[in-house]
Amino acid sequence: MNNKEIKFNTIKVLSEILKVKKGKITLKTTANDISEWDSLSNIKIILGIEKKFKIKIPTSKVFQLKNVGELIKLISKAITDK
Repeated sequence: MNNKEIKFNTIKVLSEILKVKKGKITLKTTANDISEWDSLSNIKIILGIEKKFKIKIPTSKVFQLKNVGELIKLISKAITDK
């Protein structure tokens, strides 16, 4: 899976969970930018990402993420390390 596919699928998961349009989510989007993005949504997002990409994301890494772009980089690394 290439970075374009990872980005597309990540934004799709986020938009479905947060119930926002895909266009509202960019690489620089943070939880503070979307009112629907709360702590429960964080859990749902990580579970959705892990299911979609068949990866495991360490909790310690989740707390270090600053935006969607960093999440995509983490997913790419997790896929590569499989």
